[in-house]
Amino acid sequence: MFALTLALALGLHAAPTAAADTAVLRLGNRAVWVFRTSLSVHTPADRAALAADRIIEALHASTLDSIDTAEIQGGAVIVLNRRPVFGVLAADVDTAAGDSLRGAVTRVTSDLQQAVREYRAAHSWRINIRAAVWSLGATLIFVLLLGAIIRSRRWLRDRLQPLTGAGHLKDRRASALLQVSLARFVNVATTVLAWGIGIVLADLYLTYVLTRFPWTRPWGELLGGYLTGTAVSIGLGIARSVPDLFFVVLIFGLTRWVSGFIRRIFEGVAAGIISLPAIHPETAIPTRRILTVVLWLIALVFAYPHLPGSGSDAFKGISVFAGLVVSLGSTGIVNQWMSGLAVMYSRAFRSGDFVRIGDTEGTVQGLGWLSTRIRTPWDEEVTIPNAVVVSQGTANYSRVAEGGVLVRTGVTIGYDAPWRQVHAMLLEAAKRTPGVRPSPEPYVRQSALSDFYVEYRLTVVVDAADRLAIISRLHANIQDSFNEHGVQILSPHFLGQPTHPVVVPKEKWYEPPARPEA
Repeated sequence: MFALTLALALGLHAAPTAAADTAVLRLGNRAVWVFRTSLSVHTPADRAALAADRIIEALHASTLDSIDTAEIQGGAVIVLNRRPVFGVLAADVDTAAGDSLRGAVTRVTSDLQQAVREYRAAHSWRINIRAAVWSLGATLIFVLLLGAIIRSRRWLRDRLQPLTGAGHLKDRRASALLQVSLARFVNVATTVLAWGIGIVLADLYLTYVLTRFPWTRPWGELLGGYLTGTAVSIGLGIARSVPDLFFVVLIFGLTRWVSGFIRRIFEGVAAGIISLPAIHPETAIPTRRILTVVLWLIALVFAYPHLPGSGSDAFKGISVFAGLVVSLGSTGIVNQWMSGLAVMYSRAFRSGDFVRIGDTEGTVQGLGWLSTRIRTPWDEEVTIPNAVVVSQGTANYSRVAEGGVLVRTGVTIGYDAPWRQVHAMLLEAAKRTPGVRPSPEPYVRQSALSDFYVEYRLTVVVDAADRLAIISRLHANIQDSFNEHGVQILSPHFLGQPTHPVVVPKEKWYEPPARPEA
C-alpha cells in the first residue's frame, strides 16, 4: 500500500519512453544519479530538476537524515527523511556497462548519503573554518617544498656541471662541442626532474586542499583518483608486460649470441683460417651479413607478438605507415643493395686491390652494400654506387700481382734500334728501380709495329702504397739507361724516303746491354 502511494505520487505508473538525452542529478558538486529515460511528460532534465528540489526540501524539513528505498514494479523509489524524492527506473540503468537494477539502487543510496553529509558540512561554518586553516598550512608547506625543489635543482646542476669537463672523461680528449652538449643535457635533465617532482607535489597539494572543503571534495577525489589511477595503470601495464619483455629479451639475447658465433666463423673464413664448402674468403663477409639480417628478421617475427602494445591499432597503424614509407623510398636502395651483392659474389675485387672502374683508378678502401670507396693516387676518396660498378667494366691490377700493383709503361723507338737492346735496357731500368718487385719477373712486349716506330711495353709489379713515386723513378731510370747506351727515345716520322735502308745490321743485334741468346 505504501509503495502504491509512492508510485502514484511520483507518477511511476506511467510507462517510460526512451529519450536520447540524459541528465545528471547533483547535490552540491556530487553526482548522485543519471536519468536516461523520460517519464510521462517529464524529460530526464525535468526529472533531475524535480529530484533536486525534493532533496533540498527533505533536508530542510529534518536535521536527522535517513535514506530508505522502496521497491516498485519496474524500479525503486529513493526516500529521504521519509519523503520520496526520485525514482530509479530499470530504463535508467546502464546495462551496456554491465550494471543491474539492484546494484544501481545500492550505489545511488551510498552516493546520496555521501552527498547529504557533504551538503550538511558545507553549511557548517566550523567545518569550513577548520578546512581553511588546514588548507593554509598545506599551502605554506607547499611553497616551502617548491623553494626546496628549486634550490635542490640548482645544487644538483652545479654539482654535475664540473663532471662534464674533458678532464673528468675517461679518454680525457673530449671536444668543446661535447662539453657543451653534456652541460646542456645536465641542465635539461635537472630541469625535467624538478618539474616532474613539482607537478606531483602540486597534484597532491590540490587534492588535499580540494578534499578539505565539502563543495570541492568531488573535484579533489577526481584529481587524486586520476593521478592514482594513472600510476596504478602504468604499474599494472608494466607488471603485465614483464613476462613478454622477458621473452623478448631472451629471443634477442639468443639471437645476438648466434649472430656473434656466425660472425666469428665467417671472420675465420675471410682470414683463411677456416674452410667452408662453397664459401670463398672474398664472399665470407657478405654471406655473414645476409645470414645476420635473416637471423634478426626471424627473431623480430617471433618477438613481435610479445612487444607491449603490438596488438593496438596505433601500433598497427605506425607499422603500416612505416612499411609504406620504406616501400616507396627503398627502390633505389634495393637496386644498389642487389648490385652490391653482385659485386661481392663476383669477387671482382676486394679491399686493398688497385682497380680501375670507368675513369676512376685507385685502391679499394671499402666494399659496402650500397657503394664502393676508392682512394686515388692523388689522395682523393671517390664513392661509386654499386649500380655504376656493375654497369661499368672493372680492371683489377692487384689480382695477378700477388699483393702488388701491375704497372705498364712503354716507349716508341725507330726501326733502326735493335729490339733486343731496347728490351735489355727496359729490363735493366726496372732492376735499378727500388719498389719494383723481382717476382713476378718484369717483362717487355712489342705491342705494335707502327708505320714509323715500334711500340715497346714494359710490365712490372710495384708496391701499391708508393705507386706514383715508383713509376716516376722507373721513368727516370729508363731515360738514364737509354742515354748510357746512346739510344734516342723518339718516335720518328719520315717526310721523305731515307737514302739508306732503316735496318739493324746483324752484327749490331746484341748491342749492350743485350746478350746473345743461349
